[in-house]
Amino acid sequence: MLKFFVLWKASRLLGVAALLCAALLTLSSCGQVPTLPSAASKSALSTTSASTSAQSVTAGTVYEIVNRNSGLVLDVANASTSNGANVQQYSYWGGTNQQWSLVDVGSGYYKIQNANSGMVLDVANASTSNGANVQQYSYWGGTNQQWSLVDVGSGYYKIQNVNSGLVLDVANQSTSDGANIQQYSYWGGTNQQWSLVATSSSSGSGSGSSGSNTMIGRFSAGKDLLISHHDNGTDLDDSVSIAAEATFLTTSAFQGVKSFLVAGTVQKGYNGFHYDASSEINLAYPNRWADAFANWTGAVSQEASLVESTLNNGGNVWIAEGGSSDFTSDVVNKVKADDPTANTKAQIHVVQSSTYNQNNITTPSSLQNVQANTNYILIPSEYAQYTTSDTSLWAPAMSNSRVGNVWTADKNLINQYNGHTGYNDPDIYNGGMAMEDTTEMDYIFEFNEPSVQHFFQDFLN
Repeated sequence: MLKFFVLWKASRLLGVAALLCAALLTLSSCGQVPTLPSAASKSALSTTSASTSAQSVTAGTVYEIVNRNSGLVLDVANASTSNGANVQQYSYWGGTNQQWSLVDVGSGYYKIQNANSGMVLDVANASTSNGANVQQYSYWGGTNQQWSLVDVGSGYYKIQNVNSGLVLDVANQSTSDGANIQQYSYWGGTNQQWSLVATSSSSGSGSGSSGSNTMIGRFSAGKDLLISHHDNGTDLDDSVSIAAEATFLTTSAFQGVKSFLVAGTVQKGYNGFHYDASSEINLAYPNRWADAFANWTGAVSQEASLVESTLNNGGNVWIAEGGSSDFTSDVVNKVKADDPTANTKAQIHVVQSSTYNQNNITTPSSLQNVQANTNYILIPSEYAQYTTSDTSLWAPAMSNSRVGNVWTADKNLINQYNGHTGYNDPDIYNGGMAMEDTTEMDYIFEFNEPSVQHFFQDFLN
């Protein structure tokens, strides 16, 4: 516990330094107005020769491509491996859908290839128009799939399409997760400038965000993958636990943790009550979750893709099993079908704290499959540790500047469904809190909180 908080305090100090740096960058660009270039300057931009391209790209190196304005990275939405999947900007969490190789295609030009899908950055329909969408697509050699890197100073580049002469641009100068990537005439905006940061997946010695591999309890941040499963069925402890997860995962101590959530991990064939928690999950796990209620097969494929990427990079997968293991069984089957050599027994750790979930709502064949093909861990239940009748904790949680919106969305769900789910958790029903599924997280990260009150003292502020 002491080691964890030393790391935590150190990371918080580093976080303050990063904020000061960001503030200085912001001051240096104050007052910039996005004025479109003249026809003459636009023509000059369109004919930039390959000789002006930066020559610092290293073959075999995998990069994060980081926007100067937002600090977010190029990201294939939903870790898709499909042609036409959208490219957006997103906070870096270490997914291979956020990692890119620049492959020389001659004349100083590059195809920019996604590590997850193997597809490349592509201007849709080979458009030469401002605002045309940038997507991923199988490489076929079109100049709309080729790019030059032009040094604009201070370690940043404009990334210019060979076909159109336009550059990668974050739409509307957004600094938000999920903002769209388009092509646009270069006018010098920082939303059009990018840096290359080598990741730990590279053959070189780059030090990207994913490269620290700091141990947080049993979890290697920057290397491992955290998956949170919730059934969102007959009680509301899932929603409170999701808010609790957002509370600690957004602290500086957990900055390098790659995470993903699946809602609706119920027993196969279940057709009873469940509640829609998307309003909360979109805030807690934005663009990093799947809904097994809505699309079981799609959610299995999405999670399996992330698992396979992590295993291939030598990481471990930690699944906090807040429901039935039927879904996990299907994910394991998909991973094994895609790669029969995958060492799921050694690299996938399934943490379950509920004997009821194990024995009553998991199909026996699914349980046997998970136990045989993963490191299945049934831990002693510590539910009393993460429940409280204290009603005073809601106000500071809901007013918190970092995660208050998540707790407010959670409270709205409770107000809507309390007393109607089939099981009334006594603490939640009477205005307190029950975040029992945090027990699995406690095991993985070893924060050893003795009570909900201590949890908030350590992670809310």
